[in-house]
Amino acid sequence: MSDYLADVQLLEAELAQVEQAFRGLADSDWRRPTLLQPPGDTLPPWTIFELAGHLDIAVGVTRMLCGVGLAGSLRVLRLIVKRGTGRVTG
Repeated sequence: MSDYLADVQLLEAELAQVEQAFRGLADSDWRRPTLLQPPGDTLPPWTIFELAGHLDIAVGVTRMLCGVGLAGSLRVLRLIVKRGTGRVTG
């Protein structure tokens, strides 16, 4: 049986590492393909930008369902959008 607090702290540490990795990407890195292939043979692999967006949505929904709030998730989303399109700052 796991310890809830330890699990939450581990998740927080892991998400901080993901954010750190995203912060270190150059603008050109966001357009690089990943190994994730969408269903079907006609779509190209996801880009790092698309993967980051998917992760942010998943974390945001999880936080909302847990009643935690979205402040941290929104911070990461602003970073992702700023890096990917240059339209959002913050």
